[in-house]
Amino acid sequence: MTDAAPPPPGLQAWAQRQVGPITAVRDVSHPQPGSRVWHLELGGRPEVFLKAASGPVAYRRESFAYRHAVPALGPAAAPQLIESSAQHLGLLMTAIPGRPLPELDVPPAVRHEAYRQAGVLLARLHQAGELRGEHRTEAEESLRRTAHGAEKHLAAAGDRVSGAERQLVLRLAGELLVLGPVPLGFLHGDAWERNMLWSGRRTAWLDFERVVSA
Repeated sequence: MTDAAPPPPGLQAWAQRQVGPITAVRDVSHPQPGSRVWHLELGGRPEVFLKAASGPVAYRRESFAYRHAVPALGPAAAPQLIESSAQHLGLLMTAIPGRPLPELDVPPAVRHEAYRQAGVLLARLHQAGELRGEHRTEAEESLRRTAHGAEKHLAAAGDRVSGAERQLVLRLAGELLVLGPVPLGFLHGDAWERNMLWSGRRTAWLDFERVVSA
């Protein structure tokens, strides 16, 4: 968690207008710059999470993802959006069971099952919704950037990639630039263990502010 800090007054006041009296607030942000998330207790009512997006682009992506892609994962597989505020870059989300996988000491077989379920959920996310308008334009631009960036990523990979593999990647990246329209889907964009919850039986995904379409 970052240094504990309460939500900005305007954001907390907006949240309270949506969910009613808040009895306790706990900072549960990730230990990384820009993460601002709070667990809100509501006096015996179902608890919720309040998030301040890191900026307008992140807010737009995450609020869009929660409305148009995340529901495809199912109610226990990701938080559900209660309400959002462009003015405050705020999102109110339901609380779901589980703890981040890195915080748990689980045997290899359980970790393997958690990852298997996580992969199934990401596959659902990839297939969720149909992209149109500005979202499809953004996805197509993301695809072009990915193709143009192949050389840079190969250089970063160094000798972990063989010469044959390097040529294959460059050939496929080149083909992407001349294929024309291709099927596009949602990507989580931040699919690391820290965003995986494990409840003992099920995996769930958190943090969709980096969701992109590609």
